Amino acid sequence: MTERTEKSERLERVWRSLPKHEHGLLPPRLSLKAANIPDLLPDISIAQVMPSSLMVLLTGSHITARINAEITGQDYLQYVESAQRAQVLAMLQTMCHRPVAGYLHVQSRYSRGYTQALELTMFPICDKTGDPNYIVSLAIPMEKEGPFIEKNIRGEIASSDWRLPANWIDLGAGIPAS
Repeated sequence: MTERTEKSERLERVWRSLPKHEHGLLPPRLSLKAANIPDLLPDISIAQVMPSSLMVLLTGSHITARINAEITGQDYLQYVESAQRAQVLAMLQTMCHRPVAGYLHVQSRYSRGYTQALELTMFPICDKTGDPNYIVSLAIPMEKEGPFIEKNIRGEIASSDWRLPANWIDLGAGIPAS
């Protein structure tokens, strides 16, 4: 089991404290208030999980600064290693519909040839009608892993290598079989 950062554990505490939608186990997107997570917000993204894509709806300023590009409005799966896309999408769909949360480490490669290890912590959320097809994700650079992206050298993300399987976080519906 991979060790989690304090920020990852804080996101879990915040998620668990949110009121859940009347028709399920998930909190609505609108219950996640920026004022309650100001220290996490720069590393947060929100995406809609669709049948064949992952549409980025919000990208925190640290994420945008790391890649030196705005990915809001894009399909994040285009940046996932092609051989991993179906498995990543299936994992995110499981997170939404079970529901279950997860965390894992990914290696993000940037267009200038630099790589950065990131801890991703992901929780499902729903819209105001209870549709569970949304993920809130926290992406924290792993200082103990390398090679690192230089602070002054940034570039658009070229690809992300997801180190699957994810470590599951039980949200009350159990965790998937390995």
